[in-house]
Amino acid sequence: MFFAILAIGIITTSCSNDDDGPTTAGLTLDLTGLEELGSDYVYEGWIIVNGAPVSTGTFTSVTFPQIFNVDVTQLANATKFVLSIEPAVDPNPEPAPTKI
Repeated sequence: MFFAILAIGIITTSCSNDDDGPTTAGLTLDLTGLEELGSDYVYEGWIIVNGAPVSTGTFTSVTFPQIFNVDVTQLANATKFVLSIEPAVDPNPEPAPTKI
């Protein structure tokens, strides 16, 4: 069902006009090979910060690149990016077991 992800491009850019510096940064995902999941599921991106998952947002479109606003400090401290498949209505705030 899933094609291999051929490329992940992560580019951070400032997305805030705060005088004290940006509070968010743009996380750009440029993925290849993802299939549409239908109406029951969504993709959710996660950055791993200090060993804990932090959601970068959900998406259903497989047209890339896509940009997600993420806390700049968390993004700077992230050590990994993980992509999961989640139920469209998800009562659990943790990443689902299905990861790509």
